Amino acid sequence: MAHSYTNKNGKLYRSYRCSTAEKPGRSACSTPHISVGEIGTNTAGEVRRLVADPALVDQVFAEVISQQSELKEW
Repeated sequence: MAHSYTNKNGKLYRSYRCSTAEKPGRSACSTPHISVGEIGTNTAGEVRRLVADPALVDQVFAEVISQQSELKEW
């Protein structure tokens, strides 16, 4: 994805576009264009969903601790 923007009637619209579409065309991308706001909303919702699962939070925490230990041994 590549950052893009357009200015219509004095209002700036920011979005991300599929960079694959530059050569083969829009049909090469399943999601050719998505607004910056939509990405933020979807990302925040997904993070809320993930941190609501205590087992997953514990698993991620354990993995972080494990990786930190491995880095210290390096």
